[in-house]
Amino acid sequence: MKKMLWSVGASIMGLALIFAGGYGALAYYYSQGFCCGTWINGVYATGKSVYEINQELAAQNTYEKIIVRDKNGDAVVIHTADIGFNPDYTNELKAVQDKQVPLAWISYYFNPQYYTVSPEIKFDAVKVEEKLMEANFMQEGIYDVNNVAEIEYTEDGYVLCDNTVGL
Repeated sequence: MKKMLWSVGASIMGLALIFAGGYGALAYYYSQGFCCGTWINGVYATGKSVYEINQELAAQNTYEKIIVRDKNGDAVVIHTADIGFNPDYTNELKAVQDKQVPLAWISYYFNPQYYTVSPEIKFDAVKVEEKLMEANFMQEGIYDVNNVAEIEYTEDGYVLCDNTVGL
């Protein structure tokens, strides 16, 4: 009887150790990426790294061009590929990952987490300026770097100072 009780107890302890080891292994796995049941902007992120999810979200980018219209309604089209336009979700993805607790992965399994993140838009400002300077409205003498409207803070609050001439 004692031998049977000992073998049942040893079996239960062995199963508990296997379960704990498996749970710990999955916690370690999820510490390297997003936890189980994580969805970010509709993308299943479980087990993936910040880099991988950033690439997937950036690939969903549908911005092919930016249209700038002047006061006459004439349009200048700037293709995003020409200005190094790149949506970067890295900082917000890291913030999501930092909120997650890998040891609590089982709770995420039963209660999936849904996140919406926005990108930081990166582009080459010099290339944008070059593209804008090619536009007709920039060539017509209307543009003057000193011809600006500014917002200033005064005792009465914020005030728009219209320093434009001839616009």
